[in-house]
Amino acid sequence: MRGKSPKLTHSLLSELFESTPRRSQQKQVEIVEGAIRALIRHGFDKTTHGKVADESGVSRSLVIHYFPTIDALFTFTVKYIRAIFQEDAIKEIKTSQSSREMLEKYTKATFTWTRKREAHAKVWLHFYFLCSINKKYKTLHTQMVTMGHKRIMEILAGGNKAGEFKCDQLSQTAKMIQVIITGALVTLGTEEVPFPLSELESATVNECLRIAGAS
Repeated sequence: MRGKSPKLTHSLLSELFESTPRRSQQKQVEIVEGAIRALIRHGFDKTTHGKVADESGVSRSLVIHYFPTIDALFTFTVKYIRAIFQEDAIKEIKTSQSSREMLEKYTKATFTWTRKREAHAKVWLHFYFLCSINKKYKTLHTQMVTMGHKRIMEILAGGNKAGEFKCDQLSQTAKMIQVIITGALVTLGTEEVPFPLSELESATVNECLRIAGAS
């Protein structure tokens, strides 16, 4: 069953393409959303161009035109998922009135994302597994999370300047916060948590603030 694909925006476009939005680029996004559904239904090893075409509502030849190999399609797909997550997170933190609030909202964004885009989160967790056995995907993941790491560093630096945080090692602290957020994501996707998820969300936020040296 076909789902509604997110529309390309300029910020998302800069993550995925080198030029201005075109109809063909939106078609690629529709194919990628179909690939996400196919990956959930069939897994990486059994996902084919034909199955992606079925999920996308386009011809197999069109899928191959844009993505000659399943590896190329999967690589684009995880970049797309990451870009969507970052865009959602940025929308949240832009409404913040302080660095502390920015860090809180950035941390909560993972919880919101897993609820709002459950299919994306499932494929992202599958990507984690592939990173553990495929050096190429591990390298790709390292490159993609660098942007999030830098964003957290910027939040921490702003908090330090405003007296909201006391954080001497920005890079190390940002990575620790990123690890905590990733741990929450894995928990959300792989466990039956024995208490309300709201408590896990609150505890995760508080731990990130503690590491940042929030006053």
